[in-house]
Amino acid sequence: MSCEVIARQFKAGSQLVIALDRTQGQEYNVLRVSAIVQKTAFPIFWTLLDKHGASKKVEQQQVLRPVICLLKRYKLVIIGDA
Repeated sequence: MSCEVIARQFKAGSQLVIALDRTQGQEYNVLRVSAIVQKTAFPIFWTLLDKHGASKKVEQQQVLRPVICLLKRYKLVIIGDA
């Protein structure tokens, strides 16, 4: 779900739930930010981590910062499991 789609679906100033999540497979460790809409997560932004295991605060900030800037017209609720 791109930010354009979010802009069409949600009015400026409305509440938008954003989730920070890390998923690790055998080869990939992905840190992603998703918009939660009707119990479904739509990825907005993600990065591949060059290590296995948990993400650091700095890495979380790096992936959240662009999303927060893009969605500054909304009241964001950020939840995390990174």
